[in-house]
Amino acid sequence: MYEIHRDKQIELLRWLLTTLDGQWLSKIAAVSGPSEASKLNGRVHSTLGRTEMKAMLALLGKNQAENLGQAADILKTYLSIAYGERGFSGIFRPVVKTGEGQERLEIELRRFTALDAIRKVAQAAGEPVGLATEGLWSAWFETLLPQEQVEVNLRSDGVTPDLVVITTASAHFIAAITEDFSPIASVLQIPLEQIESPAASSSSAPVSQPTPTEWPSAAEKPSGFPFTQSYTYRPEVASNSYSSLPETSHPPEAPPTPEIAKPVSNAPELGLDRKAGTLNQRLSRLQKPTDSSEIPPAGSLAPPPVPTNTLRVNLDSGRPLFSEDLEADVKRSVERRKAQKGLPLISRIMLSKEAKEMLKESGDEKPIQPFSLASGIEMILQRLINQELARQPGSITEPVHVVNGPEGFLQIHVGVRVYESVGEVPPGHILDLLQQAVAEWMDSQES
Repeated sequence: MYEIHRDKQIELLRWLLTTLDGQWLSKIAAVSGPSEASKLNGRVHSTLGRTEMKAMLALLGKNQAENLGQAADILKTYLSIAYGERGFSGIFRPVVKTGEGQERLEIELRRFTALDAIRKVAQAAGEPVGLATEGLWSAWFETLLPQEQVEVNLRSDGVTPDLVVITTASAHFIAAITEDFSPIASVLQIPLEQIESPAASSSSAPVSQPTPTEWPSAAEKPSGFPFTQSYTYRPEVASNSYSSLPETSHPPEAPPTPEIAKPVSNAPELGLDRKAGTLNQRLSRLQKPTDSSEIPPAGSLAPPPVPTNTLRVNLDSGRPLFSEDLEADVKRSVERRKAQKGLPLISRIMLSKEAKEMLKESGDEKPIQPFSLASGIEMILQRLINQELARQPGSITEPVHVVNGPEGFLQIHVGVRVYESVGEVPPGHILDLLQQAVAEWMDSQES
């Protein structure tokens, strides 16, 4: 058994973790396409991110982080363990309180190898890079701060280091409603003190509304009380329906007070019982049988008019509208089969009817490459870099990417340095890999 230094063992495991992630993502993109690979990668990394932070909390003996600053320390510890200095390089800025219970943390990313493969697939799929990487940061901080609302924004311009902005707010930021406020009582315009329990509602003592003379002045009105004038109506007694309630001509000068009302002598005359009780008790007091004399006899109801059956006809074919013409369907099927006889099998499967007709007239043409020039060279370059790192681990310590620059020109990003052409890259392994990637791309275009 060979003996390997402990530091080398950790470096090997870190490199294998990054390589496995990149290889898995590139193979999924080759089979299902960059768009599906990006979606699947987002779900996998979100689940893995939650597992990573749960493991860190278990190692530290914590159920969750106390605040955003402690969550940042836990994440910083994990990144140093899992990726080291070669895999992650960044600055965690101090947490800033923005008011209203919100906190903000900014992380300046100089190098993060775990996001390189995600960026590449997102660019190939034509999706924003920020959306593809924000899910991983959200999974980390939402697991560390389950009681907080977490918002993640990634700012990237492709030249300066990326900036991750984490904003948290308490999940209970809405002010609690006081116990002396009931939304239902507010809608019904009934003070809470007049809502009795079911036991009290069964008693025979009636509870009536206060008279306008008992209302307090506007200065004594409690602040924040939602209801307004609720006892200014004099409804007419109806036996089988609910009639409209006429308004009084002399409204009170001030709203009612949330105090226990005193009985008044005219409560029986109003025909309106203010007792609360259960739902069945209220329904029994409100619902009354309808007089049978008001129900019209069954014979007096006129039957609904019978619609006229009008047959709608298609003017082109002369057949009823929306009917199936089996003869026409068979003719169209035979014509399609005749048109497909001279085409390759892959054309019959993949091309639409219009594309088949165009291909039959013009002949087979070379298929268009699915990626742009930068995307094609980038995929070949990353494959060569992975092969080089497999042969010589640690030979390439900076991320290397080929992207589309302004005005359609290519740019080569080596770490934080940007080159406008391959000739500007200093001699070394990176220049050799770039030249080899460009040569392979040109060979693939000629073949």
